[in-house]
Amino acid sequence: MGSRLGWERQIIFINNMYKHFFKRFFDFWISLIALICISPILLVITIWLHFANKGALSFKYHPGKDGMIFLNHRKQAHDIDKRNAKG
Repeated sequence: MGSRLGWERQIIFINNMYKHFFKRFFDFWISLIALICISPILLVITIWLHFANKGALSFKYHPGKDGMIFLNHRKQAHDIDKRNAKG
C-alpha cells in the first residue's frame, strides 16, 4: 500500500510537466494574443480622448538630477474656469 503504482507516477509527472512548462507556454501566448486583439481598441480610445479633450496635454522639459533634462507630460487644467462658467 505504501508504494506508488506506475500509473500514479505518470499522472504526477504529467501534472508537474503541465505546471512547469505548458502552463507558462499557454499563459504567454494567450496574453500575447489578447494584447494584440485589445491594442487597436485602446488606440481608438486614446485618439478619441485626445480629440474630445482638444489635445489638452502639456509637454514640458524639466531639469532633473545632475542637470539631465526630461520630458514631463500632464493634462492641462488652465481652462477649468471656462468649463465651470458653461456648466
